[in-house]
Amino acid sequence: MDNAKSDGKSLLQKILNYLLEIAAEYDVTLSLGDGLRPGCLHDASDLSFQIQELVTLGELVARARREGIQVMVEGPGHVQ
Repeated sequence: MDNAKSDGKSLLQKILNYLLEIAAEYDVTLSLGDGLRPGCLHDASDLSFQIQELVTLGELVARARREGIQVMVEGPGHVQ
């Protein structure tokens, strides 16, 4: 694999179809969580990071559901 070139996809996006195949075969429930922890209220509603992460999680859930795979989404939170 050529590390100098990037297609802009995360590792999860690159192997998601493979993971979905495994989850379907073994009746596994996927657990997805938010990875961008906000440090303050301003960060918690930052469109370019926090909100986009929620949109991406929604897209991942939709793909899994289309394959008949159960998904849990942990978060968002951690700002009081």
